[in-house]
Amino acid sequence: MQSIFYKKSLIFSSLFLLVSVLALLFLLSSIRDNEIDYKVAQEKWQTENIRREGIKALTDFFKRIEPKKNMLDEHFIESTNVVPFLDTLEDLAKKVNVKLEVNSVNIEEKEPALLVEIKTSGSFGNIYKLVTLLENSPYSLVFVSANIKSTGDPTLNKISQTPQWIATFQMKLLSFTK
Repeated sequence: MQSIFYKKSLIFSSLFLLVSVLALLFLLSSIRDNEIDYKVAQEKWQTENIRREGIKALTDFFKRIEPKKNMLDEHFIESTNVVPFLDTLEDLAKKVNVKLEVNSVNIEEKEPALLVEIKTSGSFGNIYKLVTLLENSPYSLVFVSANIKSTGDPTLNKISQTPQWIATFQMKLLSFTK
C-alpha cells in the first residue's frame, strides 16, 4: 500500500510539476509580449514627445520673429488693402505742406503691381521734399513718369511768397500682392 501511495504521490507531483512548468512558460510568453508592447509604446511616446518639442520650438521661433514679420508685412500692400497706402501718401503730403489728389489707381494684370497717379500742388521745394519722402518710404515705389509745371509766370507771382507748382506723378508700387 505504501508503494501505491508513493506512486500516487509521484504521479501527482509529476502532474503538478508539468502544470507549473506550463504555467511558467505561459507567464514568460506573456511577459515577452508585454515587453514588446512596452517598447513599441515607449517608441511612440518618444516620437510624440519629439514632435511636441518640435512644435513648441517652432511656435517659439514664430513668436520671436513676429515683430520682424510685421515690419516686413508693412512694406507690402495687398489688393484688398490699398486705402491705407493712399492714406499714407496723403499723410506724407500733409507733412510737407503739399496738396495731394489721387487721380487714378490701377492694378496691373500681367504682374502684381499697383499703378497710382497723383497730382500735387505746392512750392517746388515742398514737392521735392514729397518726392524724397516717397523714395524713402517703406514701400518699393518706381516713378513711371513725372510732370512738373509752374502755375504761371514767376514774375507775376511776386505778390505771393513762393511760386506755385503743379506736379503729376505716375508711380508703380512694386511691393504689391494680389
